[in-house]
Amino acid sequence: MCPIKTRDDGLQMKVSCMVFKCTKMKFLLRSTPNSAAALLVLELTLLLDVPMGLRTVGYSESDVPSLVQGTLPQHRVTKISPRPVGEKELEALFLDALDA
Repeated sequence: MCPIKTRDDGLQMKVSCMVFKCTKMKFLLRSTPNSAAALLVLELTLLLDVPMGLRTVGYSESDVPSLVQGTLPQHRVTKISPRPVGEKELEALFLDALDA
């Protein structure tokens, strides 16, 4: 196990060297909490062989219009977006997510 590392802001990370190489720990300790968390999630996703992208779970381009129409009435999702979300934005989002 890697030793517990403490950053100046008090953030502690304890990560198994079997999962993450110590060189990555050094990067994480220099990173902002958000980028460190994103890297950890990506590493775990790859390690666990979690499917990435909508295509890997059975969606295709032909499903995008239905996904858009199903998302538009979901105000708990669309109203908290930091920018306006309409059909064009959702279509682009789902097309990008096909092969994420």
